[in-house]
Amino acid sequence: MSTYQQIQNKALNHFGANDDEFREEIKQAINDVIAEINSEVPFAQHLETTLTSIYTTAGLSYLNISQNIDNFINHFADIFFTVNDKVQPPLVYLTRKEFENKRINDSTQNQPMYFSLWDNRIYFLPTPDKAYLITINYYKYDSELINDLDEATLSDHYTQWERIILTGAIAKGYQYLATDAQMINLKLAEYQNGIKRFRSWMRKRIPKSPDASRVRCWKEFYNTITPLVPRPFRRYN
Repeated sequence: MSTYQQIQNKALNHFGANDDEFREEIKQAINDVIAEINSEVPFAQHLETTLTSIYTTAGLSYLNISQNIDNFINHFADIFFTVNDKVQPPLVYLTRKEFENKRINDSTQNQPMYFSLWDNRIYFLPTPDKAYLITINYYKYDSELINDLDEATLSDHYTQWERIILTGAIAKGYQYLATDAQMINLKLAEYQNGIKRFRSWMRKRIPKSPDASRVRCWKEFYNTITPLVPRPFRRYN
């Protein structure tokens, strides 16, 4: 894996430059690339995270969650209940409309089988009849790199894809210098092709089972992805 500083140095070495102004542009370029990867590959399993030690409340049909709901639903994997020390099959995801329609005919309290997400809450159906231990698996976006020793999750877990970050930073470096149109086009093409390959590779990792509720969440959001538009850079003087 490479640190923020090491990625900077690799990009700067490509240009044979190391002045402070250009380094700042490369630092910004690296974070721009990470943001674009997050946007272009929203279901990318950069970092699997588990929330545990969470319990439902008897008679209460929802659970408040602290994570931003958009980030959570786009990256959630599974929600499990543990009953008598045994992990149960994952709950089935329903859209809000599906959930509300189903709730009309189910006012019972029992072990939940379904869930939905809106208003920063997880809603359960049936309503829990007791306190159930919940395990939530979800995936996080890569976050902005700030300190020199910060590491990109993409670099940490998928070293083979680290070159996307580096290639993107170099492409943006050429945009910033604005002195070689041929290299700008070449590196941008390499960068965009790298993201396409990454998207294709990650998409194949989506569960194939028609019963996996996360398939719908990921594929629904996948269809909203917009084309990559690189950030314009000011000329380097």
